[in-house]
Amino acid sequence: AIPQRPLASSLTSFSILLNKPTGVDMEDCKSLLKFLDGTPSIVDLGMKLWCRVKTETAPIMPVASLKNVQTCKFDVANPGFNAAHHLLRCIQMPNLYAMDLYIGFEGKDQSPPENSEAFDLLPDPSIHVNLRHLRLTTNFISNFWRYEEARFLKESRSKGKLFGFILTL
Repeated sequence: AIPQRPLASSLTSFSILLNKPTGVDMEDCKSLLKFLDGTPSIVDLGMKLWCRVKTETAPIMPVASLKNVQTCKFDVANPGFNAAHHLLRCIQMPNLYAMDLYIGFEGKDQSPPENSEAFDLLPDPSIHVNLRHLRLTTNFISNFWRYEEARFLKESRSKGKLFGFILTL
């Protein structure tokens, strides 16, 4: 459950796992953003979005301004099938120093993700001006890649093995 009010004015570290079977809806998003905005003492923020974020096409959500957050960890599963970027864009952390971003693409038969599905989750440089450390990890499990790896190895007559995909920044 998403807290409906700030837990303590002195709360400096907060992590939440959003894994609701029916997905996180607009009201859940608004409740979470309201909770975060009402807890300005958070310095370390962690969020796992392991379910679909159901927002409208052009969501109108409140902005949570977390001026004290210095480090955050976001773990997002299947961003192409949810609107996680709409929620994460509403969390502004102007003093963010370090971010760990894990993006998992877990569909069995997915084709490679569009660049925007991963890049939409990257921190906005105009808002996160103090960011000095970004650890971006992506994981892609798919029968598509198994086929492409096998085809490449056969055509190149390589004795090696390929894993994953290349993400260019």
